[in-house]
Amino acid sequence: MNSPLSPPDYQPSFSRRLFLGLSLLLGGGSLYLLARGLIAFVGGPGSPDPPVRFAAATRQELNGLKNPWKYQRGVWLVKDERGWYTLNNRCTHLGCQPALDPKAGELRCPCHGSRFNLQGQVLRGPAVKPLSRWLLVKGPREEIWVDTRTEVDPAFRLRL
Repeated sequence: MNSPLSPPDYQPSFSRRLFLGLSLLLGGGSLYLLARGLIAFVGGPGSPDPPVRFAAATRQELNGLKNPWKYQRGVWLVKDERGWYTLNNRCTHLGCQPALDPKAGELRCPCHGSRFNLQGQVLRGPAVKPLSRWLLVKGPREEIWVDTRTEVDPAFRLRL
């Protein structure tokens, strides 16, 4: 006997089997995207590590800069009255990439609010360790090289 609400030849176009299949597909896709995001987060935010050794600039380029800093491949090259030095651009809290605030003269981490001065010292946490510094050397053809294998003392400066 036919129901008074449906016509006698009514066949549902959306079966239970199709509904379950689509639910599993969408649920599985959502879980995949969630897992991929978690893996990326746990692996560390920010860009990959800079190369072990690379030419960051030429002497002429650094001498011609308007500002006393230059960003190259995950490293800040900074100049003060004693010379040039490097700062690793990875927050020592969780590895995010701080951004330069030129007016304040500091690097600000967008993830959790740590702040560093242009000497790499912590101005505000949650970071507790200063930014690391790497060796800066003159190359044979007027280029300035950064060696990320060799961490240097904060007093280190390279004079051009």
